[in-house]
Amino acid sequence: MKITRLLVLGVLLLGFSVTAQKTENPDQSAKLDELVASKQFRIESIWARAQGGNAVNAIANANLQPPGSSGNRFNLANNPNYFEMQGDSVSAYLPYFGEFQFGGDHYSNRNSAIDFKGIPRDLTIEKNEKKGSYEIAFLIDRKTETFQVNIKLYPSLKSLITINSSQRFVIRYDGNVEALPEKEEAEGK
Repeated sequence: MKITRLLVLGVLLLGFSVTAQKTENPDQSAKLDELVASKQFRIESIWARAQGGNAVNAIANANLQPPGSSGNRFNLANNPNYFEMQGDSVSAYLPYFGEFQFGGDHYSNRNSAIDFKGIPRDLTIEKNEKKGSYEIAFLIDRKTETFQVNIKLYPSLKSLITINSSQRFVIRYDGNVEALPEKEEAEGK
């Protein structure tokens, strides 16, 4: 009899838990819908995950990673970074940890970050109705390099950015999506 009661109680608690997860914060899901519809949002990444290779392994073995990092996972807590969508325009500044596939101008340039601004090509935005998430994909060029950018935005306002490059190994960024900060109005207006 005790086992039956415990079993029924467990099933009830599990049911409430699953229901609570689904309806945990419907405001966030509505906020995500609003951000994507307006195309006015910013992503700040917390982690970068580089494809393993000789350079990434050498950084890890030499203990040259930012605090809190391990293996091919880099903590971006003290590294300024962003991805922004403003209407039809996108811009990003994301630190890059990984290997370059071709020489290009990266080795002569002290800044190896993924840095772009402009109007993307082949932009698609699709909503997964079942999960409430969005997938955004586009191509954008910077000098001699082309970036293939894939972004997943989740109802929890978390994000995953995957960037494939014509000259670098793939890298992923985990972060949070939010509304663009409002511009300060000039005094006297």
